[in-house]
Amino acid sequence: MKKQKTKSAFHALWLNLLAGISIALALPAAHADEVHPAFNRAAWEEDYAWLKKEMERNYANLAWFASTEMKLDLPALDRRTRDALKTARSDDEARDAIKTFKAAFPDGHFSIYPDPAPLKDAAKIEDPPEADLGHADTATACAALGYTNNGALDFSLPFASLPGFHLDTDGLTTVLRTGLVEPAPGTRLGLIRIQSFLPDDYGAACLKVWPALGAAGKERNRHTVADAVQQEWYVAVADTLKRFDKAHVQAVIVDVGNNRGGNDSGDISARIFTRRDVHSARLYLSNSDIARAELESQAKDIKDELAKVTNAEAKAALQGALDRLNAALGGIARNACDMSWVWREKRPWNPDAACSRLVHIGSAGGPLDFLPEYAFGDTDAAEALHWPSSVDGYRGAWNGPVYVLTDRKSFSSAEMFSAVMHDNGIARTVGERTGGDGCGFMGYHEPEVLPNSRIRIRMPNCMRLRADGTSEVAGIAPDLPVLPIAGESTRARAARAIAVIGDDLKRRPAGLAEVAHGE
Repeated sequence: MKKQKTKSAFHALWLNLLAGISIALALPAAHADEVHPAFNRAAWEEDYAWLKKEMERNYANLAWFASTEMKLDLPALDRRTRDALKTARSDDEARDAIKTFKAAFPDGHFSIYPDPAPLKDAAKIEDPPEADLGHADTATACAALGYTNNGALDFSLPFASLPGFHLDTDGLTTVLRTGLVEPAPGTRLGLIRIQSFLPDDYGAACLKVWPALGAAGKERNRHTVADAVQQEWYVAVADTLKRFDKAHVQAVIVDVGNNRGGNDSGDISARIFTRRDVHSARLYLSNSDIARAELESQAKDIKDELAKVTNAEAKAALQGALDRLNAALGGIARNACDMSWVWREKRPWNPDAACSRLVHIGSAGGPLDFLPEYAFGDTDAAEALHWPSSVDGYRGAWNGPVYVLTDRKSFSSAEMFSAVMHDNGIARTVGERTGGDGCGFMGYHEPEVLPNSRIRIRMPNCMRLRADGTSEVAGIAPDLPVLPIAGESTRARAARAIAVIGDDLKRRPAGLAEVAHGE
């Protein structure tokens, strides 16, 4: 009996202990359900509704992501976000719901900006005047203008560490980093590193053009130097390709891995790698003030050329382009439809559909997507219509096989370059799918600011389409995948990339310099 009593006492003790634990565990859960006293759910829901309306008006990729071709389910995403805001208990949880919504869009240009740091104990300082560079030495002038060797200068894979590699130019004292690699007897490949499509990232180019502009008696300011640096970059690409040709290189590898993007040189420079006719990608802008400003700017340039051109063919081409620009301007009002359908349904992708809120303004290369070399015998008229006409003197510096090396850190203008090289049959792409930024912004504009939370969001206003009608924001898939393998070193992957290219070269029909895709 004594043992039985002791057992019952212990049993009662355990029951009491478990009950206490249950009560203790329940207390935090009940506390966690409490809403922060300063939390204003209605304000966050208002911000979210405002964000969706701004996206409907200004986000160029919205119709693309709402299409049946895309996996993203915007109606489901909208429901999840509204539910998350309904159950949020604090500003932090509501902010996370907005961030989660934004993160669902695979678009690197669609971004939330960090909050600016508040000024403490000081008034805001206005920008000082520009430095007087009239008598500055070359290095000081280029540093003041922001020219430096930015970006990832080294090759995106360690080709320089492979047997048979020779560094041709270093990219420090020269504009570009280039090299030659001989993976096997009788095989020689040329490598060009393009770490960025921003002129500012090529300090050596500025060091060359600053004294040259002065010696020529030309004005030296931010704009004239930028133009000269850009041309010097094109010259460096062309000179490298000509040097490779003399060195009996069988193929050229253009490395745009780990390239953050830049400007329209991603489209323009493609002409230097081929004698083919090269067409620029179709360009669309969101139906907004940005589209109106861009169309009006291009129309003004065309009108200026019309006022002075004498060549009848050039005059007809300019007038035709002006008519199309004016028609696109007229379409801005007509295309201002209600895009709220994206939160209710998916529709087949059609950028020219009745309600995509996209304006076709021409091409990534200007009002026209193509002009032959030295069109009209009038450089100014040609460049007003087709910006790549600025490199007519460098076209076809190379006319052999080209491979464009990409990775998941190839963004924006690097994707523009990869796409135009691929879609025009100039090059095969090698490596990994690009990051998927596509076109970002035409013209500068401040981030959108949510009215209550003051979260700052910037959304792309332009879209470039591939030859197959898809958007570059989907990323550029490689023709020849060279994907990372667990346990494999980057040196081994570099050697594997060279081997893949070598094998592809062997399969090319004899005497065929460039191979169209899908052969």
